[in-house]
Amino acid sequence: MLHKRISKESLKVRTPRYFGRRSALLTAFFFPILICCIGFAGMGVWPFGRYSALVIDGVHQYLGFYEELANQVGKGLDWTFSGHALGYSFFSLFSYYLSSPFNLLILLLMKVLYVNDAVTIVMLLKIGLIGLCMAWYMGKKLSGRWDIAACAGCMYALSNYVLGYYSNLMWLDCVMLTPVLAWSLEELVGSGAWKRYALVLGYCIFSNYYMGFMLCVFSVLYYLALLGMAGRPSGSGILIKGILKFAGASLLAGGLAAGILFPAAFAIAKTTAAREVGLAAGNGVYGNIWEQFGRLLFDSLPYATSGDQASVNLYCGCAVLPFLGFFFLNRGIRWQKKLAMGALLVFYFAGFHFQILNLLLHGMHRPVGMPNRFAFLFIFLLISVFGEAWAMADRMGKEALAIGTAAALFFLRRCRRANGKDNDSGLHESNSALLHFVGQGNRPF
Repeated sequence: MLHKRISKESLKVRTPRYFGRRSALLTAFFFPILICCIGFAGMGVWPFGRYSALVIDGVHQYLGFYEELANQVGKGLDWTFSGHALGYSFFSLFSYYLSSPFNLLILLLMKVLYVNDAVTIVMLLKIGLIGLCMAWYMGKKLSGRWDIAACAGCMYALSNYVLGYYSNLMWLDCVMLTPVLAWSLEELVGSGAWKRYALVLGYCIFSNYYMGFMLCVFSVLYYLALLGMAGRPSGSGILIKGILKFAGASLLAGGLAAGILFPAAFAIAKTTAAREVGLAAGNGVYGNIWEQFGRLLFDSLPYATSGDQASVNLYCGCAVLPFLGFFFLNRGIRWQKKLAMGALLVFYFAGFHFQILNLLLHGMHRPVGMPNRFAFLFIFLLISVFGEAWAMADRMGKEALAIGTAAALFFLRRCRRANGKDNDSGLHESNSALLHFVGQGNRPF
């Protein structure tokens, strides 16, 4: 079974006493919130100043949407149509921007706080839950290595994707539940349990059908990858039964969100955007691939908005680069897993660069102002590989560690040189950070 194989491959190192399950989950929840609050205090953002944490559409659109939601809820059965301005279908707006159950908490907070303050509190809560869910997943996957889980949770919640796009509150539910969805798929392949997968995917589609579409694609790809990792089944009947169970659970997930999907589909079909599906398709590439690789380095600032489709928020910690190499060089990790995870990483990175694949992964709609919205899936896969490589670092010989470190440093220098930063101080700081993490890689956190 898949879970037994993962468990056997996990490193049997005692987790430090101060990093048990509870402390790891609490750290992954509160540390990202603390970092955000420190940043808010430094910038004079509420509750430490008069500025808003929300930017771009968060200020110009979403605050007004939440106020309108509060007004519509009081209408009872007539809430689906808004009389605001010349009148419009409120349900189509609700189905994309406002269908997350977390918005009920925003409505409650709006009774005692300004709408900006209520949204900011829920935004911080979601960022904390993003870290907690990732830590929970890594702790389960690595058989209790909660020290690694705490680190992975903080890296995921403080990645450039989250810091750049946090104002898009409706996306964060799916970012938060991606690790839970991945674990439910591993359960489905390992033990046949399907209920968690159907419920989690159904919730994601319901909370935001656009990001839910991206998770549907990810579910298919990750399920196929898990089948490859599991190796040859004992019989074709078992494989077919598993595939049918996956398909049935996926359809059930869509059915759970049908109340949002069907009305939204009819409303969207009447829009100009629906008539322009696929018109932006091209056979070229976006930007310079080395510039996109450079977005993995520590001095890449997060984008809140960009008109350049090549822009991508990828940074999630210096440690991922050397440990990515260690993952593929570690003989204790089965080649099937290396092949499957490598293929997923290459596929999603290719989606940042190749126009046609980028368009497909965005549901045949070219994003405006916020490119590469599926980048959180690449970051999740990258951190997952990082965690497993760290957990098994002591199974590597000195030669493999040296090769992995040298490869990471070469990649770093190549990225810096390609982006005209070969002689700046950031190169030396990056080298030091990488070597530090490598030195800590086979010790308890």
